[in-house]
Amino acid sequence: MPMHTKQWKSCVLFQGMDDCELEEIIKQIGNHTKTYQKGEFIFGEDTKPTEIYILLDGKVSIGKDTPSGKHIIITQIEEEGDMFGEVYLFIKKESYEMYALAEEETKVLAISKSVFGIQSELKRNLVLKLQENLMRIFASKAYQMNQKIKILGGASLREKIVNYLFEFYPKETEILLPRREEWAAYLNVTRPSLSRELGKMQKEGLIEMRGKKLYIRGELTPTFISGDN
Repeated sequence: MPMHTKQWKSCVLFQGMDDCELEEIIKQIGNHTKTYQKGEFIFGEDTKPTEIYILLDGKVSIGKDTPSGKHIIITQIEEEGDMFGEVYLFIKKESYEMYALAEEETKVLAISKSVFGIQSELKRNLVLKLQENLMRIFASKAYQMNQKIKILGGASLREKIVNYLFEFYPKETEILLPRREEWAAYLNVTRPSLSRELGKMQKEGLIEMRGKKLYIRGELTPTFISGDN
């Protein structure tokens, strides 16, 4: 079995399925687990999409390189059961046009697209569950992308920072931040630029930085209303 039942059930793709249904899917998927070392690509921007990936252990960055050589982090996959690489497979693109990079030793389960249409081997209601769960994943990711667009919609770097804080930590005044490099990549700015702006905000008494923690001390107002679509 490629992963424990608990791991299967933690994935949105398999939610709402009982043990018998999971066993049936396991038979079709097989044991296609793959392990990648830190810094190794799971797929590159020019890789042809052939599989969907589910994170079993580790951490993955989904990113893209600009013509100028800048690395843009689109999102990070770090929750057990999270799926990635599915969109390009279903829209019949010749390549991913982005890359998936292991940030540490990472284990994934690779699933062929054919599993979603095996009407002769899987019960029809089971295939429908898979398809419905897949649509939920697509909808969730579309929503997340919409949230990122709102965050990056700030006219200045400060507005982007404030939008980010209100989106991910709407009710918190003590915030454990991601690594500065990751945060800068998400906001599509350089790390020094982000650090300088945070330093200015701290001097103005809006925030206080203590190691990896940020404390909101002044009045910050986002340029969007959190929760809007």
